[in-house]
Amino acid sequence: MNKYIPLKEFIILLFLLMLMIFYIYVLYIYPNIKHNCVKIDYCSQTISCDCENDICKCFYYDEDNNIKEIECPNTYLD
Repeated sequence: MNKYIPLKEFIILLFLLMLMIFYIYVLYIYPNIKHNCVKIDYCSQTISCDCENDICKCFYYDEDNNIKEIECPNTYLD
């Protein structure tokens, strides 16, 4: 009943678990966080918006001074 895992196996198991968590974070969680942060940044820099209900079609200047369109929630706009 009191069976212990050897230290070497425990370290390998722990390493594999951490590696799995890292891949889940890099492949699924981080891209969503980055996309939402960029979208909030663009929505705060809009030059004009046309709102319908909770979603607004807005325009902003990108890095090359070209006008781009983005959809922003009404809550992001001042």
